[in-house]
Amino acid sequence: MKKYFLIVAMIFALFGLRYTELYAQKSKKESGKTGSKNIELYAIQEQIFKTGLKYGDLDVAKQALYEMIVLDPGNIYLTDTLAFLYFKSNLFPQSILVCNDILKKAPGNTNILEIKAISEHSIGLFKEALADYEKLNSLGFNVLYLYQIAFLQYRLKRYGECKLSLDALFAYPDTDKQKINITMADGSRQAAPLKAAVWNIKGVMFMDMNENDEAKSCFTEALKIFPEFMLVKNNLEFLEKKVDDR
Repeated sequence: MKKYFLIVAMIFALFGLRYTELYAQKSKKESGKTGSKNIELYAIQEQIFKTGLKYGDLDVAKQALYEMIVLDPGNIYLTDTLAFLYFKSNLFPQSILVCNDILKKAPGNTNILEIKAISEHSIGLFKEALADYEKLNSLGFNVLYLYQIAFLQYRLKRYGECKLSLDALFAYPDTDKQKINITMADGSRQAAPLKAAVWNIKGVMFMDMNENDEAKSCFTEALKIFPEFMLVKNNLEFLEKKVDDR
């Protein structure tokens, strides 16, 4: 029987095309270093960029953006926008490379740091993603960051640290208020209360440690909060079959 576990899709509205376009508009205001002979060329590429965004052609938008960067290399907002576009295109290695360059000059840029962390997580760089989420959480505490930290600690089998993070999540009132999107093994998605997802991580951690009674108790708590939580139902079914097969 296949074991199910969660992948959290933490893609916020912040990373939408509308936000990317706002960045481009801001970059125009911050520009002024293009030189008079390049202003017309810059304006043409900016129009191509906006048209590419309008019709969802991110390849065209990225190419125009590269032209704009060459014409105005000192404009930091253009590089930020490039990181967003790579991220939006699911080109995570490229996104990470651009984010690294940005963070060398602006280590406190939390938007870029978050894109980098999600990109790393998406391609299995769990240790690197954990370090970046820990940095994000130190710059501004967020229960969603702490949840990602706990999840990554679990993936890295750092169970002692994971338990401490989960206990901290249970202690914060905001955990009761938040929801997250869960992507399961079959590609389906479900919005779930964060607290139920926290119980699920605790359950699978106990299951991995062969502490099956504790695991079952955690899955039961998760289903009390969200009875339709398919991921937890799958994990509980797997646990019950595992016990029956002994």
